[in-house]
Amino acid sequence: MRRNLRRRRRLRLRWSCYATPVKMGREQANLMARAGCDGMELGSDAVEDGQLERLGKSFDAEVVHRANAHGLEAGLRVCHTVIFGGPGETEASVRATCHALRAMRPTAVVAMTGVRLYPGTPLTRQLVAEGKIRSDEAGLLPAFYVEPEVRDFLPGYLQHQAREAGNWVLPGLSPPLLPTSQRVLRALGISGPLWRLLRFSAMRAASRTKFLRPNTSWGIPNPRRKVL
Repeated sequence: MRRNLRRRRRLRLRWSCYATPVKMGREQANLMARAGCDGMELGSDAVEDGQLERLGKSFDAEVVHRANAHGLEAGLRVCHTVIFGGPGETEASVRATCHALRAMRPTAVVAMTGVRLYPGTPLTRQLVAEGKIRSDEAGLLPAFYVEPEVRDFLPGYLQHQAREAGNWVLPGLSPPLLPTSQRVLRALGISGPLWRLLRFSAMRAASRTKFLRPNTSWGIPNPRRKVL
């Protein structure tokens, strides 16, 4: 009802949202666009059926493809948030997700590396039971699990993908923007999700420069972030 009210009153509002791919059909995407939505961040997590199942998702890769297509067709800017390195991740599943993301041609991709561990969650309990981590390693300070099979593979490969695509953000490996740059952009009146700036060729070119010399390791440990 509120969306219909917004349309009837012709309110000049622009908004963006986080969304699940599950119910993002053509009608839903078009309705969002007519109601003033200009961008959405899809919680895709992966675009490979095996890894989606291992992550406990309720959808498959085809659902992600459809949601992406419907969003772009409706004129929305689309960003995918994905998580690499979860339990059971393989080089093959990483490559499949990256290939799918590149083929879908979204506005941006935010590629997380590792799964954040929280006390009492099924993943944390499983890892503790298997002796892979101690129970006190998942607490207030950020701790992330990365599947050992892909731990050495991920940094270099994802940075290569980011350099070629130009519209990828890798928060776990490279800061998206320094605080000073963020303050400058906000001072210029640029609001909303900053990933939308990657639709501009100049911003994509600038993004690529961060990955010209990719780190092939996890870099200098951050005392507030731990990779297990």
